[in-house]
Amino acid sequence: MPLTPGYGETPIPDDELVGLLPGIRDALGEPVGKAAIYDLEQAVYAAVVERLVPEIIDGDLTLSMLLSDSFVRDLHRQL
Repeated sequence: MPLTPGYGETPIPDDELVGLLPGIRDALGEPVGKAAIYDLEQAVYAAVVERLVPEIIDGDLTLSMLLSDSFVRDLHRQL
């Protein structure tokens, strides 16, 4: 007897769904599962890392810049 919901299909509770931006809910489709949220988060993290790591390696982003309030706030907004 299989378990329901299947692996990765655990639905997001309604009280958590209201926290998602409408565009994200539309992109994920219905019902929104935890695996879909996880996959989206990982894709966003990977895109931000792909963009920032070369800037850090090239020295375009210094430690003081990375630790600045404005950088941290902008990074949070992106994620």
